[in-house]
Amino acid sequence: MRKLLILTVIFFISCTKEKNLPNEDQILNKVSEMSTLGTVEYNLTKIIQVDDKQWYSIGPRKILLGCKAYVKAGIDFRQIKIVEINDSLKSIKVEIPEPKILIVSIPPNEIKVINTNIGMFRGNFTNLELNDIQKQAEEDINNKIQDLNILFDAKKNGKLFLQNFFRNLGFQRITIIDNNFIIPPIN
Repeated sequence: MRKLLILTVIFFISCTKEKNLPNEDQILNKVSEMSTLGTVEYNLTKIIQVDDKQWYSIGPRKILLGCKAYVKAGIDFRQIKIVEINDSLKSIKVEIPEPKILIVSIPPNEIKVINTNIGMFRGNFTNLELNDIQKQAEEDINNKIQDLNILFDAKKNGKLFLQNFFRNLGFQRITIIDNNFIIPPIN
């Protein structure tokens, strides 16, 4: 009975003992271990239609291609700056960098010829022409990335991740500064 009472007291003390917050160096080490975190991934499909009309040619020469692209964006956690840590208030204020596009991948096996219409007096599309069409598709996808708000979503997801990360470290009041715009702390 006495051993049970001692074990119960030790267990109660260890459970009620307040968790020490990590210092700035420990936090930066943990954050930089994550390096660059991809916080959003988009799967895009691009359809390319080429109609090769030339005034001197006879008959149609058309091709319809489809390709899939995978776009990942995220935040480089090695660039996070700790602005302030207050142990007594269990608060932390950090500044995060702007998110960036990490990967734009168009795997060759995801590029498919959907349809062709080549007249009797016309030649097939050469590999060089197909490569040019694929390059145009990649440029179109890169231009479309800005319109899709991928970087906005990456930033939003990165902030949510960091808030949970710091909460797990023991912080109760977390403020994230983004381009000198302060995200209100979550209590």
